[in-house]
Amino acid sequence: MIRVAIVDDDGADRKKIRDCLDFVAEEENQLFEVSEFENAECFFMKFDCNFDIVFLDIEMPYCDGMTA
Repeated sequence: MIRVAIVDDDGADRKKIRDCLDFVAEEENQLFEVSEFENAECFFMKFDCNFDIVFLDIEMPYCDGMTA
């Protein structure tokens, strides 16, 4: 299982990434455990270094992906 974090303030963008992961999971018979976060602060509060992949938006309010 691949652990994935999606960090994006836009729910529609998070859904697009999740939909892509669902497609890959079905096509490649791969399991993903996906965690979604609305901002970098929430991500860092729950960050445990166990994510294999992090999709991090670079334009978010307060703490953007470049700062994070």
